[in-house]
Amino acid sequence: MRKQVGYTIIFVVFLVGVFLVIEGIFRIGGIGYTTEPFERVPGTPYYRDNPDFLNKYYPGRRTPRSEAKFKNLFLVEKPTNGFRVFIVGGSTAQGWPFEPNQSFGKMIEVVLQKVFPEKYVEVINLGYSAMSSYYVADVVKKLFRYQPDVLLLYTGQNEYYGTLSVTTGRGYRAKKLYLALREWRIFQLLFSLFETKKDPSRTMMAAQFAGRRIAFGEKDTEVAEAFSRNLRGVFDEAEKHHVPVVVYEMAANLIHMPPFASQDEELFAPLLLSNQNRFRRETWKTPETARLLSEWQHRFPSNAHVWYLTGIAQRAKQEPFLESLRRAKDLDMIPFRYREGVREVLWRESQRKGVIFLPLQQEIEKRFGYEGFGRLVFIDHLHFQYLGQVFLAELGTKALLSLVNPTNEHPRERLFGEVERLFQEVYQQMSHVSRKGLAHDTWLDASIFFTAYDEFMAIQNILVLLSQSPYREMLIPFGKDPAWERMTMVSSEPWRTFVASYDSKIHQGFGNFLLSELAKAKRWEDIELLLEAYRHNNPGSYVGYRNCAEFFLSQGQHEKALKLYAMAYLLAEGRERDMLGQQAKRLAEKTGDKNQWEKLLRWLAKNPWSSYNICR
Repeated sequence: MRKQVGYTIIFVVFLVGVFLVIEGIFRIGGIGYTTEPFERVPGTPYYRDNPDFLNKYYPGRRTPRSEAKFKNLFLVEKPTNGFRVFIVGGSTAQGWPFEPNQSFGKMIEVVLQKVFPEKYVEVINLGYSAMSSYYVADVVKKLFRYQPDVLLLYTGQNEYYGTLSVTTGRGYRAKKLYLALREWRIFQLLFSLFETKKDPSRTMMAAQFAGRRIAFGEKDTEVAEAFSRNLRGVFDEAEKHHVPVVVYEMAANLIHMPPFASQDEELFAPLLLSNQNRFRRETWKTPETARLLSEWQHRFPSNAHVWYLTGIAQRAKQEPFLESLRRAKDLDMIPFRYREGVREVLWRESQRKGVIFLPLQQEIEKRFGYEGFGRLVFIDHLHFQYLGQVFLAELGTKALLSLVNPTNEHPRERLFGEVERLFQEVYQQMSHVSRKGLAHDTWLDASIFFTAYDEFMAIQNILVLLSQSPYREMLIPFGKDPAWERMTMVSSEPWRTFVASYDSKIHQGFGNFLLSELAKAKRWEDIELLLEAYRHNNPGSYVGYRNCAEFFLSQGQHEKALKLYAMAYLLAEGRERDMLGQQAKRLAEKTGDKNQWEKLLRWLAKNPWSSYNICR
């Protein structure tokens, strides 16, 4: 018996040893990918995004390194006066449809840096489309090695259709095991044998939906339990590492977002189509419409569209309407908007652990009234338009401010007053200042390099979303915001002319076309603004620094160009790095100091803040 046990132990140890040897060979040979969220940039004091990180969560949607974006660039060694915040969640946390560095996370960084000039503030964005709380719980465990001061979460919207969710199959433990196995190169290779390549032209929303409907009550208990367990995991880890957590309550567009699908929709659709005249501006308040809706509620008590129409009719009559619209949201059989049970879990778990909970719905109602649950704040079913991004930033900044130790020089009351003043200034400017050309609207726009091009691209992102499932098949179509046509930057000159003259069949890309037209018109300030915006949005990529360097070189600003070439050189790899080094050395020789290039590289390595903020 003892021999048998001994042989079993030896056999198991042998198998484990063979597994570890193969795993080591795979890692040395570069087979598979690292699942760390960040990579160290060789020869620099920086971390930046790891392009392979998302392969763990987006199987079959791998992005080539040459096409990857690097939205984060931060210091390996957090300075003693540093304040480092990680934002984690899905596309709302990411800031979509805007660039992450032009959304609420970067706004928080800018404002905190203004009120705390003696600190070095870093807000690092780890929000990605379609990520559920499984992702949040998984990645948070890896963040503590990067010295966070605070975790800022916006999660809960993707619990039904996220990349790991109730629609991806298997139970809670199976999903956790799957995530654990994908850490190993051997299993990455095995999983890849069964993964099909995804169509990159499809939005994550369309890809995750894939025609699956979930009736109210069908999976809600399972979803709520998994969400609760994932949140507890995050909060427990943070508590163990003594890192405070700030949690946004989720919110959604209730007024201008009809349900995607309803129970008994095939029976209800003909009735709705034959009674369209009842649901117009002049007929919402009529007794006939009220009677019709009452009949439909009796006949279709669980139909999301009936409750949506009921809520809109109540709104037209200036009656309480939000509860009807919330019910419509919950009954939606394609729940891309959270259901109330998920929100209640978030509130309950936050209260249990004593994390800082931001009651977003209450704050929206307080600031904007009931109309805040519509186009005033939201740009689609749940993402925030630009005013909404500013509002999220204000709430987040105040919450983070409560975690920063005040000083005699900066008492807390004074800090809160300064933050309040800064945001009020932004709101006032947004309400009555017209943008002209590509210029900034507010000081906040200027700080995050928000331009007409970025506003235009955000709208394009939304239009692509609306053209695909499940938006495309809606019984009551989602109407795009009329204000999109009146966007002050997009509708003003010269922007309107540029858009009208662009032909995708002739020109390579709109960005390149725009730069070419601006160059013809010798609008150098606008070109500089667009190039700086690109660099700001991709601070970990060499491309933005190289483009800025070439522009300043063309303008005769050699010293500034050389610094940007040096930063591009440090961030580049392989052949691109060699080419940048040769260009920069030739430029340095023209200045008369042959050693200037080497001196500059050493200076950048020792002065990372200066290098990142060269042209700000």
